[in-house]
Amino acid sequence: MLSSVKNYFLNAPVRRKLMVMLVLVALSASLVLSLVFSINNYNSERKTLARELMLLGQIIAKRTAPTMEFVKTGSADAVLKNLEDLAEKPSVILACVYFDSGELLAKYAPAGAEGDCPEFSELPFSYGYDFKDGRLYTYQRIIAASQLEKTLGSLYIVSDLREMREHMRAIALETLGLLFFVIIGVYIFARRIQGIISKPIMKLTEIVEKVKKEKNYHLRAEKSYNDEIGTLTEGFNGMMAEVEERDINLEDQVRQRTAELENAISIKSDFLSNMSHEIRTPVHQINVYARFMNEDWEEASEEERKGWRKRVFDASGRLENLIHSLLDMSKLGRGGATLSLSKESIRNMVDSTIEGMSYDLTKHHIKVEINDLAAGLEVECDRTRILQILTNLFANGVRYGNGSTLIATIKKDVISCKRRGEVPALHFSLADKGIGIPEKELEDIFELNFQSSRTRTGAGGTGIGLSIIRDLIKLHGGKVWAENNPGGGSTFHFIIPLESDYGKANAE
Repeated sequence: MLSSVKNYFLNAPVRRKLMVMLVLVALSASLVLSLVFSINNYNSERKTLARELMLLGQIIAKRTAPTMEFVKTGSADAVLKNLEDLAEKPSVILACVYFDSGELLAKYAPAGAEGDCPEFSELPFSYGYDFKDGRLYTYQRIIAASQLEKTLGSLYIVSDLREMREHMRAIALETLGLLFFVIIGVYIFARRIQGIISKPIMKLTEIVEKVKKEKNYHLRAEKSYNDEIGTLTEGFNGMMAEVEERDINLEDQVRQRTAELENAISIKSDFLSNMSHEIRTPVHQINVYARFMNEDWEEASEEERKGWRKRVFDASGRLENLIHSLLDMSKLGRGGATLSLSKESIRNMVDSTIEGMSYDLTKHHIKVEINDLAAGLEVECDRTRILQILTNLFANGVRYGNGSTLIATIKKDVISCKRRGEVPALHFSLADKGIGIPEKELEDIFELNFQSSRTRTGAGGTGIGLSIIRDLIKLHGGKVWAENNPGGGSTFHFIIPLESDYGKANAE
């Protein structure tokens, strides 16, 4: 049933939807206002009734106090006479007067009312009023007129709230009558006003149907008003103009997309060709020298054997590094790389990197100078990843530094983070006096498979290492860049926060 009504409404004409929505909105607003008014009136009525009953109780308590104070045993008849004043309040169904000792002095109950005065021990400990189980209970002290601090007894009154219920019933009937007239008025108003909205929409619908049927994209809709429907009309006309222009330029767009696709295929082919060459070269070297070692080992001199072993070792190391780079590139490309964070000494990691590359540094007669401007500096990072970054940077320095001294600088800096603003950071740089980088290629060298025009011949390189460095630094929340030195060569920089944000933004 509900589904049928929903489908009927969704498929109804715009005019009918507008009328239904206007009526429902007006009805909802009226109901909410009526509910708010009723709740406020209900609360106000409760407070008024409580104040009146408390005031009446205070008057009775003052009139009862002299009787209880000067007649030692009390006068139940005199007190009961005071209580009978409550007959003016038809809603009062019980009133009880107690001595301070807890003894019941007098009880009032109108004719036909049921109920007995509760035991003194069952009365509330604090004086005041309370609404409970559809009734109003008041509990007041009776104070001696001569000694204001002396309590003579207590007055307990119960009301069944009939006056408040009758009043609320009358208000509910008045509200329902008002709602009826509001709905009638809104319906009449909706019938008149819906045309202002529906007519422009119907005109636009006619144009849409005509375009759909005739495939004529020269048609335009007439703008009626400068409102949202007018904006929709302008948007439709603009869309028709774009479709018309797209039809005219479709051939050029196809040519452009084809060229972009061919370029992407070319880049992929170049990458695969480069990787194929980079992999095939060390594999071929391993095969050749392994064959020498297998076939000519006995006849070869010790120096030749040593040279074969060294070439196999170098080729296998190069192949291993290439495979690791490809695996890292794959992980970083699909977002699968993670960090294992710990507090680490940057100087310790730099020393470890230099020690691990001692063979290559010695082989190329390269010295390393370390400018440690932040002694003892520790950074929260993934030690393995930072060692990988440092190794790639030093390897670049060895490969392209032309045997110059490498200058590593460690210092404290600041970096701007999205989560915390400017924070303390580690700034590391490695400078060489090698071949340098063309100015226009300083940003492109960190792109995958990019090779500088100065390294494509003679210097080697796969176009992977710097791309991996960039992605790992970004994973640490930092940045990396390169710049040329005034006296020749280049300097690579990276900066990462001392306290990592990795994994913390989602946790918060």
